Amino acid sequence: MNSRVTDMNNLLARIEASVEALVSKNGEAETILPYMHIHRFNTMHIPVPDPGEPFLYMVIRGRLLLFNANGISECRQGQYFISPVDVPSSGVFPEAKESKPFLALSVNFSLADIIGVILDTEGDTPFESSAGKKNHDDIENTEYLLSILERMLSLSSHPSRVGFMGNHLKRELMFAILTGRFGDALLKGVMNIQNAGDIYQVNSWIKQNFRDVFSVQELADKTRMSVSRFHQKFKTAVGMGPLQCQKQLRLSEARRLMLVQDLSVTEAGMEVGYESLSQFIRDYRRQFGLTPLKDIQQLRSATKK
Repeated sequence: MNSRVTDMNNLLARIEASVEALVSKNGEAETILPYMHIHRFNTMHIPVPDPGEPFLYMVIRGRLLLFNANGISECRQGQYFISPVDVPSSGVFPEAKESKPFLALSVNFSLADIIGVILDTEGDTPFESSAGKKNHDDIENTEYLLSILERMLSLSSHPSRVGFMGNHLKRELMFAILTGRFGDALLKGVMNIQNAGDIYQVNSWIKQNFRDVFSVQELADKTRMSVSRFHQKFKTAVGMGPLQCQKQLRLSEARRLMLVQDLSVTEAGMEVGYESLSQFIRDYRRQFGLTPLKDIQQLRSATKK
């Protein structure tokens, strides 16, 4: 094990100890910083935060499986993601029954936070594409992110410093994200989408209500945009129309229910809002390439590895 990996493991161990000292109950807990939260769970089902704005989610202990339209992604200790608008509302902690509680930290950002850092650094520090970053650059950036999170947690022992250091560390964290592996995607999203805050809010509403029937007109009314303008902005932000987004949320949740909670195909389809079993199976096969039964059989084998 090289020294950088050892340093990062030691850093994670210190953060883990700090988190354990701050919280002892399961759930989402506030910290001394209003934009930072601790997530502690010993259940298989892990709620993913949905603040209606971009956020960082760093796994401190355990691993998190996220179900989305493109498959199942995994986030292990010391790994993080930056919320796109299509982050699922929950994930799975496979080792819930046989290990210590799952721990994670999340930090919320407003679009003003992001744009402020971009404007302050434009022309001075370029935000490079993640495609050109090497593995050791990624490890170095993650270690930098973790060191900032550790300093944020340390403010619990120094409340008098929160007023100044809280804002300073948030900006430093934003800078670290923008210069890291997800920076170019976040940068493009912010710079290309006006009214992105409205899109986040509507997407949050869809995630909470995807089982229900609603129209694009109803969603457009929430943003006070015309249907055509809203649909264009939503598709630019998410990569698909709002009703297609709803369908993918339904199918991803049905997949999770069958895999994790052992629901039958019929039960899962009805639970996520389908009235027709045949339509559910057709949409499922079109989305994931297999019928629900065959897909779940393959996933059970894959998630045991």
